[in-house]
Amino acid sequence: MSARTLKHRVAGHSDTRLRIVKAAAANFASDGFRVATIRQIAEVAGVNEITVYRYFPKKNDLYWEVIDWKLRSSGLIEAVTEILKEEQEPASLVQQLSKQVMTTLSSDQSLGRLMHFSVLELDSEKRKLFEIHLRPSLEKLSQRISNWIREGRMRAVDPQLAALAIFGSLLSNYDLQELLDANAKTGRSLEELSRDFADLCVLGLGVNGPTH
Repeated sequence: MSARTLKHRVAGHSDTRLRIVKAAAANFASDGFRVATIRQIAEVAGVNEITVYRYFPKKNDLYWEVIDWKLRSSGLIEAVTEILKEEQEPASLVQQLSKQVMTTLSSDQSLGRLMHFSVLELDSEKRKLFEIHLRPSLEKLSQRISNWIREGRMRAVDPQLAALAIFGSLLSNYDLQELLDANAKTGRSLEELSRDFADLCVLGLGVNGPTH
């Protein structure tokens, strides 16, 4: 087999796999894991069910591929990592985190839905999501909170619990905005919403000083 032929086959392989993943992302985000079917996904991808199973023997395998691809392509984790590297005041950091999360989820609403379906429907994928994508950021934020406590810029709290509360509140805050359509009703920008979130969050943690 020539190198040219092999390259063509590999390219076709990648294109088919990506079409399946994109189709699955749309179906899973719309219907959830349990309701979405391989038949539906295959139809959207323009392939037959056998082809889907050739790439992903189990439906769970496909779901994990989807959420892993979505998170990596969104750049969210990388952006959060960069924010956590910066030396800055607690309120400023929380505001940046809030703006980044809300911006990313607003630009691709399916990502938030996929993450929540993982939590609600898939124990194994939920654990993988936490261990691979979320734990490193949580540990970095926890360490930053420990430093703030030691420096007297935050009252003594459990750093791990505080980090989890911040991330959890970020996701819940976005969900409530979408559920209540609050942003559309008030006409407030993501900048304003993230600033107010930081105010609420850091005041609850006892941080001294204004956020802006």
